[in-house]
Amino acid sequence: MISLSSYVLATFKRQSAFSTESGLKYFLLGAFSSGLLLFGTALIYGITGSTNFGQISLFVAGLSDLSIAMSSGLITGVIFIGVALMFKITAAPFHMWAPDVYEGAPTIVSTFFAVVPKIAILGFLLRFFVASFYDLADFWQQLVIFCSLSSMIIASLVALRQRKLKRFFAYSSVGHVGYLLVGCSTGTTEGITSMLVYTIIYIVMTMNAWTLILSLELESHGRGTYFTDLGYLSRINPLLAITFTMTLLSMAGVPPLAGFCAKMYVFFAAMEGSMYLLALVGVLTSVIGAFYYIRFIKIMYFEKMVSWSFFDQISREKSIILGCTTIFILTFFLYPSTLMITAHQLALTLSI
Repeated sequence: MISLSSYVLATFKRQSAFSTESGLKYFLLGAFSSGLLLFGTALIYGITGSTNFGQISLFVAGLSDLSIAMSSGLITGVIFIGVALMFKITAAPFHMWAPDVYEGAPTIVSTFFAVVPKIAILGFLLRFFVASFYDLADFWQQLVIFCSLSSMIIASLVALRQRKLKRFFAYSSVGHVGYLLVGCSTGTTEGITSMLVYTIIYIVMTMNAWTLILSLELESHGRGTYFTDLGYLSRINPLLAITFTMTLLSMAGVPPLAGFCAKMYVFFAAMEGSMYLLALVGVLTSVIGAFYYIRFIKIMYFEKMVSWSFFDQISREKSIILGCTTIFILTFFLYPSTLMITAHQLALTLSI
């Protein structure tokens, strides 16, 4: 149901050939991933005789090591569903649809794609891998680790070449999914806790960033598409420039902002789970990410305007979203325990 409604939203600009093309690409690749999902579900149902998470977990827990090694159909079903889920959360190398769809869809729809479907898919991913197939971790962990490494590396390198805001934040989303999967790949309670905390902070940062993009496009009558359109934003709208700066620094992982805390929890969980390669690659790609995030700050404060842009007063609704999310980003490090305790309790529930 999420996929079908997403295809319609992606092609909402019916008069735009580019939007129609990106929506068609999304539909074709989405249909392929849905086919993998259904085929994997059929294999698992054929072997376990159930589609209930709890009953599947009991069935898998009752298998011996020899039975698991011989259950090629069960392992194939898990891998097929895992690949389909990686596609739907835009994890590399299954991310190829995201930049085109984010750019071709209306900005408000791109904002929706960046937040809402990922929450649902990540929830299902945890229930599927951790709650149901934890005993098959040796098999699905390899897929998650591969996608995590690919997402962090590909996103950090390709984002360096981007010149359009929406395509840039599409690749930024791919990179953050890679950091999220670092926590999932450990399979430990600490890893799941760090993943849940990162998800909440990622949602807040993404809402802030896309609200800023939406404000720029609406208030400047369609401009705000290219990086150069942000030239001298600090002179035109200083408050908006400061807000954008705080969000970008948080996404880059600069302390003591919320994004730094999120990455710190994920990397510590990876090291506790002996996933040293993931932690090392995560730190290196964060350094690369700091370069292209700080590039925005340089443009806003130090580069001259290519053309004149005038930004009107932002609406009350967007101002409230920007204010609340910015306060969260700035003050999360002062009292992170509430979110950490809630995430830990939820992780224990999933583990059980």
